[in-house]
Order: sequence, then C-alpha cells, then structure tokens
Amino acid sequence: MRISRTTVILLVANLIAFGLVWRATSGHQPTAIGQTQLFPSTPTKLILSEGPERIVLEKRSAGWRLTEPFDWPANIWTVQRLLDELRFVSAEAGFDAAEAKANGSSLKDYGLEAPRWTLKVTAETGATVEAKIGVQPSTRHHFLLTDDGKRIIPLPEAMSAALATKPESYRVDKIFEIADFEARAVSVRHRTKDGEVVTALTSEARRASAGASSFPNGVSRPRMTRSRTRTRRPAPWPISRTCARASLSPSPTTSPG
Repeated sequence: MRISRTTVILLVANLIAFGLVWRATSGHQPTAIGQTQLFPSTPTKLILSEGPERIVLEKRSAGWRLTEPFDWPANIWTVQRLLDELRFVSAEAGFDAAEAKANGSSLKDYGLEAPRWTLKVTAETGATVEAKIGVQPSTRHHFLLTDDGKRIIPLPEAMSAALATKPESYRVDKIFEIADFEARAVSVRHRTKDGEVVTALTSEARRASAGASSFPNGVSRPRMTRSRTRTRRPAPWPISRTCARASLSPSPTTSPG
C-alpha cells in the first residue's frame, strides 16, 4: 500500500502540534483551591467574640455544636451560612495598612482601633487564623484586619449579616424527637433557684360524642346549630300618623310688609 505525500505531511504536523501542547502543559501545576483563602477551608472550631460575649462553635462527629454561651446542637444552616462567607474572604483582597497610613488614614478610620469582633478559626491540622473586624464610622461598612496587622480587607454585606447573627439563631429548633405512638405522657422538669418546677404534658384518647366528628388526639368538633331566635324589625311609621303630624304642624306665615 502506497502512502501519499499529503498523508505524511499531515501526520508530521499532528506530531509537532501534539509535542507543543504537551510541552506547554507539562510544566503547569494546578493551584490549590484554598491558596488565596484567608481562613481554613475545613475549619473545626469557630470563636466569635464581641466584647465579653462569645459564640463558640465546634465540629464533632455528629455535626456542629454550639458550646458557648450555652451547650446545644447547632443549626447547620446558620453555621453553613457563616462558613460560606468565610470562604470568600481572600488574603489578596484589600490593601496594605502601611499604604493607608501613608495616605493619612489610620486604623481608627476603619473601626479597627477598637474592633467590634474578634474571629478565631481553627483548622483540622490545629492551625489557627485570627482576625479583627470593625465598623467604619462614616460609612458603616465592615473591614477586617489580618492577624499580622498588615492588611485591611473590606467585607461584603452578607458577611456582616452573618457575623451579627444572635446566639439563639445558632441553636437548632428542637429538643428531641418522639413519635406519637411511642409515648403516652411527657414530663418536663425545670430547675430554678427556688426549687424544681415539674410540668407534665399528658395525651389521652377520648371518645367522640355521638353526632360529632372527631379530630386526632381525641379532640371532638363541636356541632354547629342555628339559633332559632329571630330579631323583629321595627314596624314602619304609620302613614295616618305621619299625615296627622303633618297636618298639625303650623304652616309658615309671611310677616306684613
């Protein structure tokens, strides 16, 4: 079988193109996803301090848990909202604090001389990243100061809203889960300073009365009856009486001129 000159030229051209592509891509190394992130991509502990108050979140085998100011399972959606905002904080964003100082600005101008929050994030490896977050007095915008104090990073409104979340929002809205058929009575014991207050909640099944449709848990629907009391309308004014009153009323008189 004879190979034409055109086929040989195309084959050589493809080999040259393949070699150039391989040479250009062989020395390229993919950049790590979290290389420019300021905070760890897989945190295990978050401490958000605002003055004397602290919110502490710890990641455990069963999930995230709120340990301060009270010990309670954490709401995964509220925690995930904060984690998502932390991933968007880049170490390369913002500007140098020395540059701002050279332009006549100070940390006080960005609310960082006395910051509102202090955020400390711990990674799986045990490494920690701490940052201070303040509110600019003139614009009410939020700015972050890195741990070394060399870089100031502006924060978006979504990050500011996540930081301002109250501790009650981090708490999951449930105490325990019990199916209706597994429990007949539930008692709650609340310990106070004076003593213990016990509140018992009992569920009992009751028979539905005859002629009434019943709801679940033995609650019966009341029967709707129509009242037989009728309201009488006042009788219209008698025509004869009206005419009599009209005839007895004096007619207007004209004074003599």
